[in-house]
Amino acid sequence: MTVLVTGADGWLGSRVAAALRAKGEVVLPIRRSDVDLADYSAVRAFLSQHPARTVVHLAACLNRSDERAAKMLQWRDTLEATFNVLGGCIEHGIPHVIGFGSADELGPFVDGAALDARPSPVTAYGIAKEAARNAARAAARTGGLMVDWGRPSTIYGPGQVGNMLIPTAMAAGVSGQPTPFTDGRQYRDFVFVDDVVDWTIGACDPERALLPGTFGMHHV
Repeated sequence: MTVLVTGADGWLGSRVAAALRAKGEVVLPIRRSDVDLADYSAVRAFLSQHPARTVVHLAACLNRSDERAAKMLQWRDTLEATFNVLGGCIEHGIPHVIGFGSADELGPFVDGAALDARPSPVTAYGIAKEAARNAARAAARTGGLMVDWGRPSTIYGPGQVGNMLIPTAMAAGVSGQPTPFTDGRQYRDFVFVDDVVDWTIGACDPERALLPGTFGMHHV
């Protein structure tokens, strides 16, 4: 059966969709233009028309700005969208969801390798991701879903754009323009994008599926 991939027009989502197809999976990419995931009626209608065995949920707002408008988008496009995907899967009998958290859930002063650290998010993005994880755990327990929840460390790789450290440094090197950076005292663990894609492909394998009602937490 089909694997649905939300956020398939994004940097990571497009790679996951392509890798699944290369493995012989039937993939339906879900782009922002296809359905507004923050609209539960639209999500229900879409899922009712597209039976699937797994949803790889990658859609989220990546704007980490402290501005109010960006924070509102986090609640809408990260948290509310996840609520709606989980609820739609329960309602329409899609048994398996693969979701993604973030090292931002751990807070700014925690090394990403501290897997047992208590989440202490301070950004709207980190707070929304932690709330989404808790919602996914509840959906597994009360709705019978199988949920694999990946928490990758900082992802980097070819084609990445934005204000993250590595793409910013690479763009500065190519342009030759002076670029401001922080004092460099933060701790960060980086993971190559292809390794995250490989983990996602493995999580989609029906041979290793979780039991219904099970939430699996994975640090990638």
